[in-house]
Amino acid sequence: MPKNEQIITYIEKHKGIIYGLGLSSLIFNFVIGNIFLILLALVALFIIYGKKRFLFNNNFFPIIILFLWGSLSILWSTQAERTFSGIILTLPFLIIPILTSQFNSFDNNNLIKVFRIFGLSLVLYFLVGITKALIIFISEKKHNFFYYHDLVSIFNNNAIYISLFVSTCLLFLINIKNKQKTDYFLITLLSFNLILLSSKNIIFTTFFLLLIQSLMKIKRRNKLGIAFVIFLSLLSLFLIIDIPIKQRFITDMQMNLDKIWNGKDFYDYPITGLEVRIFQWRVFVEMVQNNQIDFLGLGLHNINYLIQQYFNYYNLYKGYFFINFHNQYLQTLGETGIIGLFILLYIFIKKTHLYFKEQKTAQFLIFILIAVSFITESFLVRQKGIVFFVLIFCLFTSYKKEVKQANN
Repeated sequence: MPKNEQIITYIEKHKGIIYGLGLSSLIFNFVIGNIFLILLALVALFIIYGKKRFLFNNNFFPIIILFLWGSLSILWSTQAERTFSGIILTLPFLIIPILTSQFNSFDNNNLIKVFRIFGLSLVLYFLVGITKALIIFISEKKHNFFYYHDLVSIFNNNAIYISLFVSTCLLFLINIKNKQKTDYFLITLLSFNLILLSSKNIIFTTFFLLLIQSLMKIKRRNKLGIAFVIFLSLLSLFLIIDIPIKQRFITDMQMNLDKIWNGKDFYDYPITGLEVRIFQWRVFVEMVQNNQIDFLGLGLHNINYLIQQYFNYYNLYKGYFFINFHNQYLQTLGETGIIGLFILLYIFIKKTHLYFKEQKTAQFLIFILIAVSFITESFLVRQKGIVFFVLIFCLFTSYKKEVKQANN
């Protein structure tokens, strides 16, 4: 066998490690992520050179169409410079599918390697965060670094993004048929990490998906009783134990809906996370009523400045967080219009239907999780969210239970 073919065979055998490290790079700043993309490009170019052919997986078309439509919005964007920067930011929608197409299909062993490496990286990151929290607690008696954003303040991460990464690994590792001891170790620590990260939406969605999956495996006559016992047990635990997510949930339940929807000045109002997301819906409705958004949208990455104007007008949450809709569906609708939203929804509907039909449980649950998480966060306005979404899409799209040797 020629040397080039030997190297390509070696790369194909260990591509799970490559993509596992790629997902792990999302823990760090964007520079590390860019280094991964460069290395992936070099590997893909070597495969093209060695095989003397360029391939493209047609199943990647939906995500590339989403990118092309966003790029096309520069024609009607009110701020072409912002949209151009958005096109540069979303290039992974185009680059990663093209590079991944050069590899053979991923089999089950490849995916297991990917998520074991990603899960291990998240656990190591979690342990570093806990160590930092302990040091601060011992020296300053502060306990806030044990949870939420402060827990992942190293590398300036967002707790909701890391929660999505952690939950994705959990759902996949739990669905490995022949688990190893390391898998149980990762599942345990990732579960603990997810709770401390205190993202209400992702925690409850993960629990709900796993509960439904578990009940589907139980005899029908026992399902209702078991579900009732589990619900009461968790409810009792939630009411008795004082944990951060409980406090956040109680705070959100004190919501003043009338104030959020009709208030004129929020300078002294202590708005909660749930309230600010409802306020975003109000802002979107007002933009439509004021004829500031039409069916084509304002252009890729060209709506945050308008949101900022509304926040300034209502004296809301100045300087607290990066201003966006905190809802990817509203974000997409505002930026690329009805067509952009349709493409994004098509991707989720098509994938979840396919994975449900083919009984690919882990893939099905993970895409449901991502779809739900998009309701409370605009993941596709930052590189971490974009690369994560595209990598997951490409990995699952190129997965086959049996990889035919003829493709080598």
